Amino acid sequence: MDSYTFRDNTFFKEQVSTPSRRVQWEIGDSKQSAAFFPQFKSIFWDNESNFSIRDSADYSGATLTNRTDRVELATATRAARFYEANPYSAAEGGFEFELELLVKPASPVISFTIEHKGLRFAYQPTLTAGEIAKGTIRPAHVVG
Repeated sequence: MDSYTFRDNTFFKEQVSTPSRRVQWEIGDSKQSAAFFPQFKSIFWDNESNFSIRDSADYSGATLTNRTDRVELATATRAARFYEANPYSAAEGGFEFELELLVKPASPVISFTIEHKGLRFAYQPTLTAGEIAKGTIRPAHVVG
């Protein structure tokens, strides 16, 4: 991934660098420099707030591939891919963490860990007629 820096088994990118809205992306885990971990982290305002998601599966012996457009971590049974996606917001862009199961797993459960700091998760209802009239926008994929 061309615009990323790589250090201690982690890829870093400053996605938005304005003083009012600083956003950084981290692929891997900067706190675990011994190996690459299948994790994506979005960091806001010099880590005042953050959000990370990680595949809980064992990736021992996995192969890490860094291509121009994505990073891939693969074993014989699964592949985790990280890449920038078609942006939902022109300012910050979008990001994809794709998981491909290469063989049928023993269990139908796929586990991820989710960590966050300084975030509040709230239900996003359909906009009212009044909100729409005021110019409020809520993409369909966000509702619910």
